[in-house]
Amino acid sequence: PEPTPEPTPEPTPEPTPEPTSKGDENGKSPIGVWEILFLLLFFALILWMKNKKNKKSQR
Repeated sequence: PEPTPEPTPEPTPEPTPEPTSKGDENGKSPIGVWEILFLLLFFALILWMKNKKNKKSQR
């Protein structure tokens, strides 16, 4: 039985992340980890505030 050579998957070139300098952060750089973290934090803060308000004003 001939050993079937496994097809070697071509290595997908990862997009090199551009160094996000604080100077040009106005839409030039792709969404990075910090942006996502900030959005998550903001979302959590809003939910937390809503929960606080709801707990305070229980009808």
